[in-house]
Amino acid sequence: IIGGRFGGMFDENPRRWRMSAELFSVVGSLLELMTPLAPANFLLLASLGNLSKAVGKGLASPSFRVIQNHFAKSNNVGDVAAKEEVWEVAAQLTGLLFSVLLLEYAELVTSYSDILALWSVL
Repeated sequence: IIGGRFGGMFDENPRRWRMSAELFSVVGSLLELMTPLAPANFLLLASLGNLSKAVGKGLASPSFRVIQNHFAKSNNVGDVAAKEEVWEVAAQLTGLLFSVLLLEYAELVTSYSDILALWSVL
């Protein structure tokens, strides 16, 4: 639905759509994090969070392809995509390393608001 309706607009301003996608993803993550605060509304919050993250992914993929094509100056989209994947994996592994290092600190934190603050810093 989103791709068909907004497909032509991704080429015009891919940066705006990429940032909009990130906003949807962050809102989805926040909704999922709020589920322990409102257990009676768990299904609603988790569903809306998952939906928001799916919309974010739907907006991110087409705009990201436009950005990749911009960097592929000599028709080497595959090369650019492969290098981007390597950088993405490296960033994920670095994030995992820092998460493991922060686990010891998070175990000392007992309030949900402190854990949420720690998550927002990350």
